[in-house]
Amino acid sequence: MAVFRKRSNLLLTIVLIAVVVLGGFGFYSLFKRVDKLEPTKTVSSSAYTRGLLDDTTGKLPRDSEDIDYSGIHMKDYINADGLTCEIAEKAKIRYEINFFDEDYHFISVSKKTTDYAGDENPEGAVFALIEIIPTAEPDGIVSSNEVSKYAKLLTVTYNK
Repeated sequence: MAVFRKRSNLLLTIVLIAVVVLGGFGFYSLFKRVDKLEPTKTVSSSAYTRGLLDDTTGKLPRDSEDIDYSGIHMKDYINADGLTCEIAEKAKIRYEINFFDEDYHFISVSKKTTDYAGDENPEGAVFALIEIIPTAEPDGIVSSNEVSKYAKLLTVTYNK
C-alpha cells in the first residue's frame, strides 16, 4: 500500500509539472501572437539619453566636451515608416527628427514644434532618431534625473 501511494504521488507530481510547463508554453505563444498583431510600437522614456545630436551629421560630437546637454536624444534608431510624434498638452518642448537612409547615413533633420503625422519623411528615409529640447529649462541643461520627465512629453510611435 505504501509503495502504491509513493507511485501515485510521483505520478501526480509528474503530471502537475507537465501541466505547468505546457501551460507556460501556451501563455508564451499567446503573448507572442498578440505582440505580432500590434502593428506599431511606442517609444518608452528609457530609450532616451542626455545630449543633442549634430545637425549636420545626426550623431553626437566625438569630443565629450562638445556635447550640448540642453536636450535629450534616442539611443537607438527607429523605423521611419509610420513615424508619428505627439506633444503633450502645454508641454514646453520642441523636437527634431533626424532621418537616415538604409545604410544609416544621415539625410536631414526636421525641426518641429507641433505634432508630426509622418507624412513629411524625406525621400529615402528608413530610420530616425528623435531629439527633445526643453524650451523652459531653468538652467539650460537637462540632468540625468530629468531625461524621463522630458521624454514623457513626446509620444513617438512607428511601424514595427
